[in-house]
Amino acid sequence: MAAKYFAEDKKKPVIWMRQTQDRKIILFQVPSTTGYKFYILKKFCGSYHYYIEASFSGQRDFKNNVGLYVKGWCEPKIISSKWSYQKGGASIKNNKKGQHISYGHIAHLLQTEGLNGNNLIVEL
Repeated sequence: MAAKYFAEDKKKPVIWMRQTQDRKIILFQVPSTTGYKFYILKKFCGSYHYYIEASFSGQRDFKNNVGLYVKGWCEPKIISSKWSYQKGGASIKNNKKGQHISYGHIAHLLQTEGLNGNNLIVEL
């Protein structure tokens, strides 16, 4: 009798959820009857874990660890560096009077791979 229910359950769509490592935020959610493929871009690889969970109801199970913690690995490296006010913004030339970075300004410096969730020290 139980095998009958398992066969029927396999035909139902499963809701796959990719969550933050603390399981508080769903980053991506998709229904599937064929499984779930999770590809981690190099810029998201590092020591940070994602929590992958499947559910028939689409509701997360906060009481039990029914999912998997996954992370990606690639060679840690700095891809590019520049000073900018916004992520992906134009490079700031500190020799111009109107453009300069001072103490307290948020500055975007690096584009990295394999360092997501790691501490990186930049000495100036």
